[in-house]
Amino acid sequence: MGSLRNLLSWLVITVYLIHVLPAGSLRLSFTEGQDALAEYTFPDINPNDVSVEIRKGSIILFDKTGEEHLNAQQADRIKVSKEARGEDTVVRLSITNINREDEGAYLCVVYDSQGTMVLETRSNYISIDFPPGPATCSSVAPSDFSIQNYLGSDETWTVINCLATMGTQSAYIACFNPDLRLPPLYMNINRTHLSGMFWTKKDKPVFCCSATFEIGVDICTCMEYKSHSEEVLCSSNPSTEPLSLQCDDMQTMQSVEKQLQHLSSLVKAILGVLVPTLAVCISTCARTCFFGRKT
Repeated sequence: MGSLRNLLSWLVITVYLIHVLPAGSLRLSFTEGQDALAEYTFPDINPNDVSVEIRKGSIILFDKTGEEHLNAQQADRIKVSKEARGEDTVVRLSITNINREDEGAYLCVVYDSQGTMVLETRSNYISIDFPPGPATCSSVAPSDFSIQNYLGSDETWTVINCLATMGTQSAYIACFNPDLRLPPLYMNINRTHLSGMFWTKKDKPVFCCSATFEIGVDICTCMEYKSHSEEVLCSSNPSTEPLSLQCDDMQTMQSVEKQLQHLSSLVKAILGVLVPTLAVCISTCARTCFFGRKT
């Protein structure tokens, strides 16, 4: 019974800290590989009078004694410090070379000299943007795709199929021959993957990659997939511009992505209603378990 009460207590505290106290918490966005900084301000508190605890969700990273509880992937990358800024105490959480595993809610709890938690708890939610995975490609055999319907008797061109895992950033797949940016036959995007088919000249090497709309690619930077081992003279690249958004395929990709973003926002809104309700239910249950039984 004691272990159950401890578990319920911890659930109540965790849900309370994450969903009640941090109502005004910040959402900070970083790109994978950047150095991240999150600050927590506690007004009218002397930094010499308090100790600091940092949690990622319910997991303690730094306890109030200053001891670290970091795993091997976090060690040497996550640091915490505190400083006086006027009459306030500012706690600084820094994460170098941030990655998608670092995404989550980071809570800062301060304790007075008697070890009592001060209720000015703060929270920052750190979200991580990351690019798509590398593209892998393969030739499409005529038996797998009706190339003849498009080419007729023309044997100069064939089709290559490419696939890449999705990231959080808007992205596409690009392919090149040494003298030409390859036109897409079609492109597709879903929640997990990018895919596309491209026309390519049969007698030319093919170079393909995944790319984001914010950063253009050329043949010199687009070599995640190479059909041949030969090198390319980068002085004669066919294009350095991001893929045009005027074609129907890219407009379809953007439409699908907007629908996914809308669905994600809807899910978050629903969770925003359900989680506080769950917190109230857990809190009520805990109070009944602890205090409702007559002795």
